Amino acid sequence: NGGGAALTWLPYPVTPVAGYDVYRRLLPDPAPVLVASVGVTGAFTDTGLPAGQYEYALLSRDTAGNPHQPLALPVLDVPCYEYDVAPADCDGLVDALDIQAVALAWQTVPGQPAYNPRYDVDGDQVITIVDVQMVAAQWGWPSAAQQP
Repeated sequence: NGGGAALTWLPYPVTPVAGYDVYRRLLPDPAPVLVASVGVTGAFTDTGLPAGQYEYALLSRDTAGNPHQPLALPVLDVPCYEYDVAPADCDGLVDALDIQAVALAWQTVPGQPAYNPRYDVDGDQVITIVDVQMVAAQWGWPSAAQQP
């Protein structure tokens, strides 16, 4: 669905660092996969991701190719689409399932079990009537990501 994750980090305090291996794990998958080997830039953008929660880890390498202690980055939530309006099942069509899912998360905030950042369409960190209305206003339409 075209989601992405922009990662940035401070250089590992081992000299000289030659680069980093970037590992990704889609939760709850058991094992991470190597997605990139980058230089010492301290940044990487992972694109074309399906919706879900991703865990990233960095493994620095010195100039001799020796790996160092891995660094775990915070878990990232990748929504179905940017400005997502079909949040429940990521099928690209706004329907009753999407409206119901957002309504059932009514008044939840980050940290509460029913809160899902995909349902917080306006991004204000609380599921409100505005989020429900934004989804309902798109009833029967393909989501923005599915439109040509």
